[in-house]
Amino acid sequence: MLHIKILRLLLIGTFTLTIGSCEDNEDTESVITSFEKFPVTLATPAVTAPESEQETYTFEFLLDNRQITDVLINVGIGGSSTAEEHVDFELSVHEVELQAFEGQDGFSIDVTILEDFEVEGEDEKIYLTFTTATPSGIDPTEILVATITDSGLSPQPGETADFVLSWAFTDPKAAELDSCDLDLDLTVQPAGAPSYGADIMGNAAATLSCVEEGSAALEDMADGVVYDVWVWIYGDIDYGDLSALTVSLGHSRENTSFSGTLEIEEVFDSRQNEEAIKVATIERNGDVVTLKDAGGNVVSEGRINGYQVIRGVKKGI
Repeated sequence: MLHIKILRLLLIGTFTLTIGSCEDNEDTESVITSFEKFPVTLATPAVTAPESEQETYTFEFLLDNRQITDVLINVGIGGSSTAEEHVDFELSVHEVELQAFEGQDGFSIDVTILEDFEVEGEDEKIYLTFTTATPSGIDPTEILVATITDSGLSPQPGETADFVLSWAFTDPKAAELDSCDLDLDLTVQPAGAPSYGADIMGNAAATLSCVEEGSAALEDMADGVVYDVWVWIYGDIDYGDLSALTVSLGHSRENTSFSGTLEIEEVFDSRQNEEAIKVATIERNGDVVTLKDAGGNVVSEGRINGYQVIRGVKKGI
């Protein structure tokens, strides 16, 4: 290590004498042209990064022993980049200061890929450039560090009304009973059309899962049209007085105040089978989504009046 430091001092001293000599001759051009070109090397692999979630990647770069002077490196975005800074990604630094020969030890730059749900139609690339305001010998060639793959995800957060349907036996004495022995489904369809085929969630919450989840895209909801929210139950299990169920309809819309849980009691029990019960309505007016209970009241807490019941409905029809 000592001989490296001595070599560094000797080279710097020689470089200083050269500058002094050039100043005596009033000819600094020889100093400017004497720097041998050397590259900035990417020491870690370039990445392929999805744009569907935010992630930070650390890239290591190296110089070589031709970096004989202190340098202030400007980190820029290459002209070949198709990704846009502050829109698609962020850089941790735009300047890197290195002492003579320090670049051999390397330096790092963080690139944060920003979450983006826009459908771009093609991947985007990030190229970095490294330049100095004063002569240094650094080759300004662009370096590809990341390819951002188009997520193709649509709709974006906030463009869906999201639902979670769950159920449990109401009586604490029924703790030993398994509510997952029952099958409950959730569908949302235009008023007057209580069928699986018209479900604007595409029957995503009509499976055999014990907790059902589905999303209704706002673009699929006609402005001002009322949509009925139905819960379908397939039970036919008689637990006597312990048969009563509490059904919970969780609802949310990202980045909005459309959020909460509608608790439905004294309506469902395990003895019901092939029945559909209208538990709520949902409608979109412009950018406002409103969930009302079966009685027509805007939901803040669930209410249990006014439910419409259809009997003898076969699942899948």
